[in-house]
Amino acid sequence: MRLKIPQVNSAKANLKAAKANLKKAKLNLSRTYIKAPFDAKVKNRKVSKGQFVSQGTIIATLQGIERAYAKVYLKDRDLVFVTDIFNNKLDTEITFNSGGKEVRRNGKIISYSSDLDPKTKMLEAIIEIKNPYENKNIPIISGTFITAKIIGKKENNIVKLPESVIVEDKVYIYDNGNLKIKTVEVLKQYDKLVYVKGITSNDKVIITPIVDVVNNMKLELVNKKVVNTDNSFKNINKKLEE
Repeated sequence: MRLKIPQVNSAKANLKAAKANLKKAKLNLSRTYIKAPFDAKVKNRKVSKGQFVSQGTIIATLQGIERAYAKVYLKDRDLVFVTDIFNNKLDTEITFNSGGKEVRRNGKIISYSSDLDPKTKMLEAIIEIKNPYENKNIPIISGTFITAKIIGKKENNIVKLPESVIVEDKVYIYDNGNLKIKTVEVLKQYDKLVYVKGITSNDKVIITPIVDVVNNMKLELVNKKVVNTDNSFKNINKKLEE
């Protein structure tokens, strides 16, 4: 029997080359898997299966699922009501609509823009919501419109009044037959109501227009109609005339 040494050596060489090619193929295959360095979901995909890509090609956009971020805009006149706005991570409650239902989630304001928008005079703030996809049935979907409730300063002795009773930051008070002029601090105005400091719930605010007002001028009750300044806004049906 003749040994075919050249053929054996050739077969061994082919086997060695095949193993090298297999190793290289496995290495190339391993490079087709992409692993994100954080928990994420694929926001959009740029390539298809089997497609060749070159270096620098964007193949997908990922979105982290540990946190979501939302933009809200604050009016400059409302910033005074927010506690230490630029130094604290303020608690917020966001609401959004999902399938016809109102959903609430908690978040924190974590950053602000450096200045007001020159056109709208509003300040952009960023809210962070942790674990937005924790509830898979009602996730916070990117692009959803939200409403944010921000915890503000606590103020005492605030009274709600109709805006019509404020005259140049002053109100007229009925005090045992006399008219008293009190200066108030207007904190906020909303839907024809004004939130003020400077009077108490015991003060009787005059709602009837009066001309030529002088402090301590005498008043006479006619048909008795006045508005009480407590938060329930009760009408006591008194009317004041000079």
